Amino acid sequence: MERLSQTTQDLAPHDRALRYMFDHCLYFNTTALARSVEREWTVAYAPFSLTPPQGFVLRVVLKRPGVLNRELAEVLGIARPTATRLVDGLVAKGLVERQPSAEDGREWNLFPTEAARAVEAALQAASAKVARRLREHVGASAFDDTVQAIRDVRSALNTSARMTTVLVTGIEPFESDPTNPSWDIAQALDGTQVDGAVIVARQLPCVFGLANERLVDAIEATSPALVFALGLATGRTEISVERVAINVIDARIPDNAGNQPVDTPVVADGPAAYFSTLPIKAIVHALREAGVPAGVSQSAGTYNCNHLFYGLMHHIAMRAPQVRGGFIHVPTTPELAARHAGRPSLSIDTQIEGIRLAVRTALATGADLKVSGGAVH
Repeated sequence: MERLSQTTQDLAPHDRALRYMFDHCLYFNTTALARSVEREWTVAYAPFSLTPPQGFVLRVVLKRPGVLNRELAEVLGIARPTATRLVDGLVAKGLVERQPSAEDGREWNLFPTEAARAVEAALQAASAKVARRLREHVGASAFDDTVQAIRDVRSALNTSARMTTVLVTGIEPFESDPTNPSWDIAQALDGTQVDGAVIVARQLPCVFGLANERLVDAIEATSPALVFALGLATGRTEISVERVAINVIDARIPDNAGNQPVDTPVVADGPAAYFSTLPIKAIVHALREAGVPAGVSQSAGTYNCNHLFYGLMHHIAMRAPQVRGGFIHVPTTPELAARHAGRPSLSIDTQIEGIRLAVRTALATGADLKVSGGAVH
């Protein structure tokens, strides 16, 4: 007992130091507070079969019928993909309906359904009851001061961290090659800054279906302004900025999971094609001016690259209209070309600088150049 007591006594100063550290830790205190408040709202919204985030989204839609998805995200201070997922859940529950926006064909107006109107009064009453109970429990002054202090901290952090994100994806190696230049390029650019924007890289699998799922996950996790999907095109002599993605998979070889779809749509009932929303001709012009071989490509093929390109543009059209994106094919490198007689190549350093310049050009360009980039055949 004496030994145990002595050990406890020895640790007491460390315990006090730990307690002090956590008592003054913003992360620890705000997350602990969030868990407590989350429990209150979870109980309040349980009778409506709503999560707290869904409840707050529905309250905004009830208050502002016709609100746009991007406006909803701004009001709640959440990412647009997050707002979209929450609205999806409310649509599935029959509480919200979407209507195409007359002002912006890429957006949707959100309206409450009759079922939502039927629970509006009870939902507002439940919300008011939680707020009233919390104010009474901690005191009105402390409640108001805490909310204001948290808002001030959020505002300060958001202002300092408000940097444009550019997502650059590459694909894992396939067809027996040990590396894939598209991922080598993306990896080299990961974390670098271009004209005030930060590049975030993600590797995607060479697997139909799964690649697009991972791409959407990456977009939702990073909330980018621009997405550059990169892929390898063996046999090409220049950086190829793709113009159009088509809704078909016709695989010449199996993917890395052994799948080999033939004449299969990327998205069932999706449109026949999507155009890139990157300034493709401005990018090609900038690369050529810098001495980097580049051109506009009229076909991304019918393998995983086109599958990714179409999936990206479909997601942007349906769920993330604020994002601009497209696909760029890159040539093989001299190291890989040495494994295949007669295959053209371009140094990895030149390709890295080419994609960096493509990002810079897209950030600085709104409307694309009106110059010829077509092909006779």
